[in-house]
Amino acid sequence: MLSRNIATAFYKRCPMWKSKNKPELTPVKIVGPLVPTVYPSGVAVFDGTNTYFIKNNKKYRIISQRALESWGFKVWYGSPESLSKIVLGGILAFRDGSVIKDVSNGKIYLVVNGLKQHITTPDFFTKFGVDPEYIIEVSAKEADLHKNGEPIV
Repeated sequence: MLSRNIATAFYKRCPMWKSKNKPELTPVKIVGPLVPTVYPSGVAVFDGTNTYFIKNNKKYRIISQRALESWGFKVWYGSPESLSKIVLGGILAFRDGSVIKDVSNGKIYLVVNGLKQHITTPDFFTKFGVDPEYIIEVSAKEADLHKNGEPIV
């Protein structure tokens, strides 16, 4: 309701919006560079289809939106052309410290040093103060990007 009040206040103060010839508002599509571009290390770039993490002149495809959110990157807009000269270095899965649940088998893992460690005790959450709400549900394909580490007992 607050946003409606703000819009009403704006409408009352802006004569342009009172006229019968209101301007058409069209969404703006943000387009990144259309030529090969040297991106700095540490940025994530969306090319219209995939998102890549750039590090040391290599691009790492981020496997899913869930994996992207685990990293918390701010994403830049690019294009396939802008990334064309950057070599694919591999796939980037979940950030260390992520708690993931493989929905195909119900197992819950903690990602540590790129490995998934099976959490075998419910005491893990209270012992370390981990809110079970932060568990990221993932597919078997996403979970399998991490090799198995030692289970947490």
